Amino acid sequence: MGTNLFALAGKVGIVTGAGRGIGKAIALGLAEAGADVVVVSRTLSEVELVKSQIEKVGRKGLALEVDVSKRKDIDMMVHKCIETFEKVDILVNNAGISVRNEIMKVSMQDYDQVMNTNLKGALFCAQRAAKEMIKSKGGRIINIASAGGEIAFHGTGVYRASKAALIHLTKTMALEWVQYGINVNAIGPGYCNTPAVSDIRDTKKDQYEYIVGRIPMKRWGDPEEIAGAAVFLASAASSYLTGQTIFVDGGLLIKQ
Repeated sequence: MGTNLFALAGKVGIVTGAGRGIGKAIALGLAEAGADVVVVSRTLSEVELVKSQIEKVGRKGLALEVDVSKRKDIDMMVHKCIETFEKVDILVNNAGISVRNEIMKVSMQDYDQVMNTNLKGALFCAQRAAKEMIKSKGGRIINIASAGGEIAFHGTGVYRASKAALIHLTKTMALEWVQYGINVNAIGPGYCNTPAVSDIRDTKKDQYEYIVGRIPMKRWGDPEEIAGAAVFLASAASSYLTGQTIFVDGGLLIKQ
């Protein structure tokens, strides 16, 4: 395996939803470990900035505007990766959205929007990347789930259902693709300091304090703390690990 089990030199990764937050941190973490990285998002300007940061650490980057709920965009993403780097070794399915609404008020549009990105997008990105990984006899797929896929909370039922389904889908992908040398795992972040939930931290103090009170470490995580788990799952250090979800949540799920 070599002396540095966490090294990613010579590897090529794709990270979806890489313009900010956890996706950005993971993309930079992979680059710092030695990988060239394709960063994609629905907002091209954001991933162009991430690409420039990847290049500053001495790796190659490629920024693409991609909506993972659209098959043509997924096909373009993988095609451009192969065209530029000739292979794909790592896929991180990080693109995700949440609609905050009580179940009684959830619309079909809410449901479709969340599931199309969080579950359908992850499935078909993985399927398309796996076809290339099979050709090269191996690869790593990392699905970004959520600690919310394990526990309920008011107002985010559809989001949490999508992440629970992604955790199970990870197991099935791992089972079906292990024969091709593809390891499939997931990361379940807890509450993190990202733009997506900054309103809770900044304006809903009672809710923020309630959440912190449930976390044994008594704080929210930072995106870079999720990136460490992604580098581990992308590297040779996790070669005997597949079908698992690693919860990086400050201990949230162990406290009743």
